[in-house]
Amino acid sequence: MLRRFRPVPYPIHSRLFALATVAAVALAAPTIAQTEAELAEARGAIEQFEAAFSAGEYSALLTAMPPRILETIAAQAGISADILTAQMETQMTAMMSQMTLESFGMDLRSATWGETSTGLTYALVPTQTVMTPPGSDSVRSRTTTLMLNEAGTWYLIRVDSAQQTDILRQAYPEFTNVSFPDGSMEVLD
Repeated sequence: MLRRFRPVPYPIHSRLFALATVAAVALAAPTIAQTEAELAEARGAIEQFEAAFSAGEYSALLTAMPPRILETIAAQAGISADILTAQMETQMTAMMSQMTLESFGMDLRSATWGETSTGLTYALVPTQTVMTPPGSDSVRSRTTTLMLNEAGTWYLIRVDSAQQTDILRQAYPEFTNVSFPDGSMEVLD
């Protein structure tokens, strides 16, 4: 015996399909569409940073930090940005000389893109570092690096602690309503 099923009217199917397609595309798409040129520039900034970090060129790392961040920290410390940069380089060199860098990387493909109310394009880039302190097990940190494009230059700053986000928001009030993921750290066997 052949049964006939009564089909749902075509317009309902097409509307549901169209709605589902729009929802899927909207959820999968980045917040801000990136051109190939923008992605290439961001990748270049990350590659330079990763190379400098791996080579222990800490002065190069500090030039990747947004100038407004350095100026904000320097003003709070009551010193010039140049003196602050020299002090930070000395501290980073001393701290990192005691560590063995196992791996470091930023995952631009997994970045979340956005734009501030003032038009700054930014990306929140998952970052992972594995280091070994002297006489200890390796430690993996999973953090977020904020990349922001200011005047055509990509700058990078870590934003996984309240202190870091407070300084960022002092220098860039337009990030007040942007949420940043917490970082994590684990000891590896």
